[in-house]
Amino acid sequence: MDSNIKIIRLSPEDLGVISDLDAFYRGDIINSSVGFGIGALYETEDDIVMTGLVIGTVMGKDLTIEWMAVDNEFQSQLIGGELLFEIFDMAAATGVERVHAVIHDQYEKAKICRGADKYFRQHIFYEEKAIGDDVLTDLGTIAKSKFMKKPVVEMMPTVLSQVSKKDRHDILTTLAGKKDAICFFDLMSISGGLDDDISIVFYHNDTIVGGLLVYDAGSVLIPVYLWRKADEVFNPLVIYCFKLTAKKYDRPKKVLVTQRDDRMPAIAKKVLGESSKARLLTASVEEYKSLDTKPE
Repeated sequence: MDSNIKIIRLSPEDLGVISDLDAFYRGDIINSSVGFGIGALYETEDDIVMTGLVIGTVMGKDLTIEWMAVDNEFQSQLIGGELLFEIFDMAAATGVERVHAVIHDQYEKAKICRGADKYFRQHIFYEEKAIGDDVLTDLGTIAKSKFMKKPVVEMMPTVLSQVSKKDRHDILTTLAGKKDAICFFDLMSISGGLDDDISIVFYHNDTIVGGLLVYDAGSVLIPVYLWRKADEVFNPLVIYCFKLTAKKYDRPKKVLVTQRDDRMPAIAKKVLGESSKARLLTASVEEYKSLDTKPE
């Protein structure tokens, strides 16, 4: 690898620099308490270029590579291997036992990461299972859906922007304590990035019976939390949120929804359209330690 390329840990302040390599908006994961980013930085006297990128999460004994890409102009220069080595090194140092790589259909659509499946398989990863992928949908597509025209129950939502700062904190604390919630980030760690105009909760007799929280990541909106006490809360919860979203924004934004949880309500899938598929590849950290040479 070129001596001018340095492997660094990324911070949320680096999100603007990685935009060219972050084709499907995974960078916001860095903001979460379990997220991390690693970059390959090429620095000269005149310029600084992000040549490679890894976005991932660490939860317990598992590290998951959510996105990995190398700039077209810098491929075949061992950058991918250096990034992978850094990941395994970090995994070994933190007690992680398994490293997973999510292989998206989108990988084959983006030149910056084409061939990722073959690359990971060459480096002690094996296929573990198929998983649902993320869906990236235009807000206009959602607004035109026939499901947006369906009436909802009389239960009215409370929008976070309508409550006091103390009540907002109490609501988030209550939702964070729901063990059966679908939550993709540490709720309290990202509370400052929530869009309070479209994040909603439902009350019944002063008791919270449902909540849908949405993170504003600039050019894309990411629902990050979903909980309901009863099945009948699902439809109005999702429909209300999408209607509020379409009303606030004049349809320029995209919505990124993770569908890896089997409990994702059917209404959300119908509104968003079919998910593309992904596979989860897995490698053993112990097996990596036993290798004589590091990845290339």
